[in-house]
Amino acid sequence: MTRSRLYWGIIGGLLLVASGVLHLLARADAPAASRFVILELLAGLVYLLAVWQSYRNPASLSLWYILSIALGCRLLVLSAPVVFDDDIHRYLWDGKVLARGVNPYRYAPLANELWMLRDENWTRVGYPQIHTLYPPLAECLFAGAWLLGLRTIFLLKCLFLLFDLANILLIVLLLTRLQLPGGWVIAYAWSPLAVKEFANSGHLEPVLLFFMLLTLVGVIGKKPRFQLAGAWWGLAILTKFVPLLWAPLLWRVGRWRMVLPAMLVIGIGYLPFLGAGRQLISGAGMYSRYWTFNDGIFAVLSALQRAILPGLARLPINPLRVLVMVVTAGYAVYVARQCRVDDQRALPAAGGNILAGCLLLSPTVDPWYICWLLPFLCFTPNAGLLLWTVTCQLSYLYYLHGTFPVWIPLAEYLPVALVLLGMMIKRQHSALPVAAQDESTAIRRQPSQT
Repeated sequence: MTRSRLYWGIIGGLLLVASGVLHLLARADAPAASRFVILELLAGLVYLLAVWQSYRNPASLSLWYILSIALGCRLLVLSAPVVFDDDIHRYLWDGKVLARGVNPYRYAPLANELWMLRDENWTRVGYPQIHTLYPPLAECLFAGAWLLGLRTIFLLKCLFLLFDLANILLIVLLLTRLQLPGGWVIAYAWSPLAVKEFANSGHLEPVLLFFMLLTLVGVIGKKPRFQLAGAWWGLAILTKFVPLLWAPLLWRVGRWRMVLPAMLVIGIGYLPFLGAGRQLISGAGMYSRYWTFNDGIFAVLSALQRAILPGLARLPINPLRVLVMVVTAGYAVYVARQCRVDDQRALPAAGGNILAGCLLLSPTVDPWYICWLLPFLCFTPNAGLLLWTVTCQLSYLYYLHGTFPVWIPLAEYLPVALVLLGMMIKRQHSALPVAAQDESTAIRRQPSQT
């Protein structure tokens, strides 16, 4: 027992130290991307050791200790300047625009019509020539924060921290309902990626995950509430579009009892903003047509396209992007059809697999997108995806020179691919003896049956 406490004390202490060092790096006039990445990789190694041990012996770790370390790591970086991100400046801008009664979808921040709203924060808004791409609930949250006086980066991050902490509690609730060890929440709670992207950068992802987890809470338990779960799902889609990929899975779970409430919630959410016309989706359209960053499989496919059919890239709509979207949707349907919806433990696994497939195929894989996987790794351990939550931070080396040397995506994706491939081979080999036994049994039984 003493050795176990010492182990966890060291692990928790190292993660707290890593958060403290991140705070110091963020306070520097010009944070060094190389030092930041080295720090995050080392913290990630400690995190992987913690998750591995929690899966092996979950009873050795107190839930209160997990929550204490998680909260401590977040508080240490909460007041630090944002490192290598600018999304939160867009949140503040959009919130101010909507709070002043202006439809944020109608005008881009660079529009002359909004000159009277420009302030010190406006100069730090990324891509000011592009209309906002965030769905209505996100915009309303930004505006609500502004109206409540949460008009600084720190205060807005505090709001997101509340959602982040609520997610930890929701994961524990779901683990309890699924009769899984509560200690597995460590895969989310102690993730250095979550600490950086949520508490330091202030990304919107905790809000998205909050509604996605509530959707699972609605369908997992002795008495599923499909209509309420559908409404939560609709709110998740109104935060970011990615939960749309759950449509085939949730259709199998609740049919119209889930789909109709979601459609109603989405319709009500968009209704006040319809005056923007085509601009309502122009920002999301620009993102889907042109954005590319830290891509894996898509980068390989793009290289093949340039070598074989270079003219396709010059078309108004890149066929490769369309193909990837179709394949991603097809994969979501495949996972949904393979899922045993009567087994409630299979639902989080299927939901996480759909998100993982989307990210592996996506042209844009910002590090905070990988945070979508963290809650689902608490229910279904996956060594390859856990490793990705660490190696993905190599992409921040982009800020050294503004380019992506080939070795960076190789170092990020190759270990993940090898681990995932090894897991697939091991799974197939473990299934072979069972299949062979079933086949031989059928052959032996055949003469007596005839």
